[in-house]
Amino acid sequence: MSKRSLLVITTVSAAAVCGFFIWSGRKLPVLPAPAGPAPAPAPPTRTNADPVDVFQKAFWKRPAEADKILHAERREWADGDGIKKWEWFLAVEPSLALMKHLKEDNAFSLAPSPTIAAAAHSPPWFRYQPEDFETLGSTQRGMALMFGKSKNMLYATSSGGGFQAGAPERAPVVPAGSKPGRLPGTAPPAPLKP
Repeated sequence: MSKRSLLVITTVSAAAVCGFFIWSGRKLPVLPAPAGPAPAPAPPTRTNADPVDVFQKAFWKRPAEADKILHAERREWADGDGIKKWEWFLAVEPSLALMKHLKEDNAFSLAPSPTIAAAAHSPPWFRYQPEDFETLGSTQRGMALMFGKSKNMLYATSSGGGFQAGAPERAPVVPAGSKPGRLPGTAPPAPLKP
């Protein structure tokens, strides 16, 4: 189909829709006004700024003596059923061992990705110039590690949805006509013969 044919079909279709609304006496639908800026996220129910604890939950290991944690923050949103959402932020002068673990060994199976600017809701100390950093990130964009190109600096962040409640326990199935505590009236299946 040529571009001209497609343009004619689109124009005729739009005119037909407008004509229908005018003929039927209905008003054309009005699109809602564009929303303003995104609302600020709800405040977390818990904030943890213990550098060692945040580092350990982020990287699943304790920091080495040579790892200098400059800033750390973990935020959690929870209710009576547990944690519903979490996020953490770290600024670290990493040791050679941590750099090897995160970058060379690629402990979290991250791929090179474009460095993004820090989000507006991140802590004030979590600011960097994207062009000065090399980024490894997850395919879902949940975890990002920004390695300084010219200076030994690591900014790291991740977020997730918490743990979901498991399915409720299944009620025991009692065969019809059987009495509790008794075996069913049918015999078990016979074993297969070789």
